[in-house]
Amino acid sequence: MLAAAIKEYLGGGVIGATDAYEVSLRVGEPAGFVSRMLRLREATALVVLYTDEIAFREIAGLIRQAVSALYGEKKIRIRCAWLVCSASGGIYLHEALAANAKDSGRNMKNRFVVFNSENGTVSLGPGNAKNRAISERMRSLFAQSRFMTQAVWRREIAAVVEVCLAAIK
Repeated sequence: MLAAAIKEYLGGGVIGATDAYEVSLRVGEPAGFVSRMLRLREATALVVLYTDEIAFREIAGLIRQAVSALYGEKKIRIRCAWLVCSASGGIYLHEALAANAKDSGRNMKNRFVVFNSENGTVSLGPGNAKNRAISERMRSLFAQSRFMTQAVWRREIAAVVEVCLAAIK
């Protein structure tokens, strides 16, 4: 339910799916140049993890391929916001993703928001001042979801995602 609402908010297509994960991607307008030869691209990826396995390099490769194919460019730098939904998500998953991100190379800068799809916990990073407030809002939405129409639910989730994306910029 949470992943579907975020997926609709992104409006991007699925670029990869396995038994362990599904990745959807929205690519923004060009964000400028890093140098004469290197273009900067903004992307937002929804990664839904179905298992405890994190196939970070594989998923990062899918994102790179999709952005490169979309623009037909080989020399790009990607600034990607990862929205990760997992039944076991939280601060430890965020830290595991951040540790893997250091190996993703210079041409991909990653930022993460981890959503626990079971209890509504949201992690913007260790010690982030907004973790508690956003998690409380998400848990409140989970508790009220039975009494909301689907359109209202999706609008409220989109508002929370906007706050999260603004917080990690």
